[in-house]
Amino acid sequence: MTLQEPSSGPEALSEALVFLNFFADLPDPRQAGKAIYPLAEVRLLCLLAVLAGAESFVEIARFGEKKIELLRRFLPFKDGAPSHDQLGDIFATLDATIFTTPSTLSPRRSPPGGFCLARRHRPQCRKCQFCAGK
Repeated sequence: MTLQEPSSGPEALSEALVFLNFFADLPDPRQAGKAIYPLAEVRLLCLLAVLAGAESFVEIARFGEKKIELLRRFLPFKDGAPSHDQLGDIFATLDATIFTTPSTLSPRRSPPGGFCLARRHRPQCRKCQFCAGK
């Protein structure tokens, strides 16, 4: 895992909140009584780990183990952080089109500023297939 130059200031916090709020109503298809890790905790863990440079479930899980006290400043994480296998299982249950298909971004759900959630840049940049409209 390589750490990239972190974003700083209120702009970084604002973008993180936009991301978390955007997926706040993401349905959790897991059986409620069997889900050990709340989806909100998994989203927060993944966001912070990816912002810190994680590129796989193994790196996200390692981040969760090392930074559990930081994570607990925001959410309880009463069962700790999920392992890489558990992260894979959790993401396997989610509808992947929500993360990859621009048509799922209705005007009601579109993030402010029109950010491309797939590549984190604005639509006019044309750097990815989603921004380019391909």
